[in-house]
Amino acid sequence: MKIIFKAREAKAMKEKVAILGGGIGSLTTAFELAQQKDEQGESKYDITVYQLGWRLGGKLATGRNQERGQRIEEHGIHGFLGAYYNAGELMGKVFKHLSSIKGLSGFYTKFEDAFLKQNTVIMWKNEEAQWDPWNITVPPNDKSYDDVHIVSDYRERIVSIIKIFADQMLESNNYIAKLLGRRLLSELEERALDFDRLGDWIVNVLARLWYFIRTFLQLYLFLFHNDKVRQLFIVADFNFALLVGFFNDDIRQKGFASIDHQNYADWLKKHGAANLTVESSFVKNTPDITYNFRGGDTTKDAEMAAGSFLQWSLRLYGFIGSFVMAFKAGSGESVLAPIYRSLKEEGVKFEFFNKVTNLNVCTKQKIIKSVDIDIQATVKGKLEYQPLIGPVANLMCWPSKPIFVQLEEGSELKSQNINLESWWSPWKNVGKKTLCAGEDYDHLVLGISIGAHQFVCKDLINDNSNKPLILDSAYHSRWEAMVEEIETVQTQAMQLWFDEAMPVYLNKSLKLPPNDKWISGTFAAPVQGQVDFSDLIRAEEWPKDGPKGIFYICGPQKDTGFPSFSDVGFPQNQNDIAKKVSIEYLNTYSGPMLPGATLKNGFDFSRLYDPSGATDEKAFDYQYWRSNIDPSERYVTVLPGTSKYRLHAWESGYSNLSLSGDWTNTGLNVGSVEGTVMGGRLAAHAISSSPALDLIYGFDPFGLLESS
Repeated sequence: MKIIFKAREAKAMKEKVAILGGGIGSLTTAFELAQQKDEQGESKYDITVYQLGWRLGGKLATGRNQERGQRIEEHGIHGFLGAYYNAGELMGKVFKHLSSIKGLSGFYTKFEDAFLKQNTVIMWKNEEAQWDPWNITVPPNDKSYDDVHIVSDYRERIVSIIKIFADQMLESNNYIAKLLGRRLLSELEERALDFDRLGDWIVNVLARLWYFIRTFLQLYLFLFHNDKVRQLFIVADFNFALLVGFFNDDIRQKGFASIDHQNYADWLKKHGAANLTVESSFVKNTPDITYNFRGGDTTKDAEMAAGSFLQWSLRLYGFIGSFVMAFKAGSGESVLAPIYRSLKEEGVKFEFFNKVTNLNVCTKQKIIKSVDIDIQATVKGKLEYQPLIGPVANLMCWPSKPIFVQLEEGSELKSQNINLESWWSPWKNVGKKTLCAGEDYDHLVLGISIGAHQFVCKDLINDNSNKPLILDSAYHSRWEAMVEEIETVQTQAMQLWFDEAMPVYLNKSLKLPPNDKWISGTFAAPVQGQVDFSDLIRAEEWPKDGPKGIFYICGPQKDTGFPSFSDVGFPQNQNDIAKKVSIEYLNTYSGPMLPGATLKNGFDFSRLYDPSGATDEKAFDYQYWRSNIDPSERYVTVLPGTSKYRLHAWESGYSNLSLSGDWTNTGLNVGSVEGTVMGGRLAAHAISSSPALDLIYGFDPFGLLESS
């Protein structure tokens, strides 16, 4: 496959770039373009971001509830993994830029100040109706983002997997195991630099040896039910299936996408994984926490394209520093506010309260000739809207509601409790405007997620002259194919504030390393993740007798589709369902997680912090929960057979339109901050050829694509 990028004509004036949507993908595109300077040190681009409502972030959007202890209210559970090469590098550049601004305060300026390193995650097993935890601690390393070229190399990751086995043998008290460990490292050293020799050795020697050994281990497990042996069996069996599948399917020559038509579970079994392994929480964690449930239905197993699953799984063995990096404040303070402040310093402009309603196509010229926008509110005095409040605990923050005093319609919006981020809002927009090609923008970036495309990209979907890249008679345009095939799901989240620190209530049988917090995945449907965020108390502003612990829980929500946007009661209906499910979940599953806050008949709601003093389910009313139903905030899945319909950043079919976000073909295609940042960097490349494709880590790891 060959990708050809057309060189842009030189212009005396800055090229205007309009970015639609203010999520992480859009902000990344803006950041990458803003770094490109002319000979005078000025940015080459005049960039404007158009954003619905009053804040940035998309699915990462965060708000401070000024009426309730400046508490952090998120859309879900967020954090970075150590293998987020692109996202981590982006934040490193942002912090470096902010640290150069004299007198700056209220923003993180160092990576270590904004992120909390974590080395342990918790899995669960459910046998004979008994839930038991399985904590996995991954030792940290001394790698930095200066090493990303080495760490992100797949040969290096495969070598790392074998080294893990060898190290475990060397740590054993068994003399024979130690001897085998030393022999394994010696054999590995001879083959490590030769991909072909390495693969042949793994498939024809190590894997066959493993299949012989596992027969005896399976018999042992059947007879004795030993948890430690079972866990070692699952990890080893999973990793050998990954490695054998990688080499047998010739991924290095064909790419990860070549197996994306298969479901991950079928692919693992095809390459030797046992049923015990495939059904384990260790393996199911990835498709579960990336919400790959058709229609959000958690009564059925999650599905995931095998290539994306394989790339994601191998990537985790190449982390930098620590396996997980939690935010030391909310997503807004650790990620979004620093990016926003950096972009403002670079001259990027932001137009808040701008709701994109349609992209208008000129089929003859193959361009987006204009963009229709509804203006939701007017800033007083025609000034620029200032979106941040604070400082709160020394940080500037995003509020959970607009700053009404800055808006002409502020009093009315406040009195009616209008949510300007909701597509089902009863609010009547105060005006309209149209962005025109050649006047308001030379290049357009679509950073609005794919869940909204059926509403804002109708012209693109109906443009039958813009043929699908994948020949399929069922679709008339490439946009119709992508929008129909790439599924999204709605999600739900709740945050609980407790009267005591979480260690009082958490499962005492699980011994976590010092300074590691409870981070759990794949416990019970419909909620897939739970995290102890008690450390965020210091980032909020509570009275002395305020809460001492915080627990987040998040997962998919059964899909209800899109009723008419005139159905203004729909958001409340879905929030009520999320509340009902949350309470049922706590009453049903709190025992294994929170035994100290569980009674014989269910969850002990008296343990929740509530200034009114409620001790029953009414105490839940003071907590925070939400249903993420709006088109652009729905989670993007990577189901088997769908990746081929994704468009690259430069494949819109229109010469002045690039695409940004985790819904595009990023090479990774997993819904995540990392995937979104990759999409943003690729959009910047489509416009300017920078950053270079080999610096967008994971997009084309084997050099199968060419650009010119």
